[in-house]
Amino acid sequence: DIGSNVASIGEYAFKNCSSLNGSLNFTNSDLSNLTRIEKGTFLNCSSLGSNDEQGITSLPRKVTLIDDEAFAGCTNITGNISLSEGLEMIGASAFNGCGGCHTEGTTHTKATLTFPASLKFINDHAFADTEFSTIIFNGETAPKMGYQWNPKLCEDGRIIIPANSKDSYFESNVNINIDDVGTKDLTKMTLDDSKLFDFLSN
Repeated sequence: DIGSNVASIGEYAFKNCSSLNGSLNFTNSDLSNLTRIEKGTFLNCSSLGSNDEQGITSLPRKVTLIDDEAFAGCTNITGNISLSEGLEMIGASAFNGCGGCHTEGTTHTKATLTFPASLKFINDHAFADTEFSTIIFNGETAPKMGYQWNPKLCEDGRIIIPANSKDSYFESNVNINIDDVGTKDLTKMTLDDSKLFDFLSN
């Protein structure tokens, strides 16, 4: 757990801290002053997520920014990543190399990446070298997306967007890399030929 009196987490605060493990829990209600997770805060914390809970469960509601490389290289984060409402920007390479879907032996773990409605921008390479079985966008307007921001989508994976927001997402620069299929560019697809999408109820 992150301590109840923490108002900020500095740049590179836990960089290369290989002994830091377990699932990140930001649910302490006293973290009311935390608004940013700074650049490289958990960079290369390679053991983070190495217990039974291997994801990021939530963020304090006032966190508006996850800065560049904040969780990059956290290769043992192989569970769900759920980003809380209030988050507006994800920095470059913020989650680069986090596992998402994970195969160990014959076991294939499916993971979900959830974006809040408040999200406005996903920067370059934010989710490079990650893979998820489900990607959920809650915003009625698609966030702006940087160069090669995208994760891979596992085979038979789904992208879920609000039902009344189809035009926004199909007109935006949303590129999703589909395993064994190639890159799917929403700007070149129609609802009829895309079998990747489900829609949230209005």
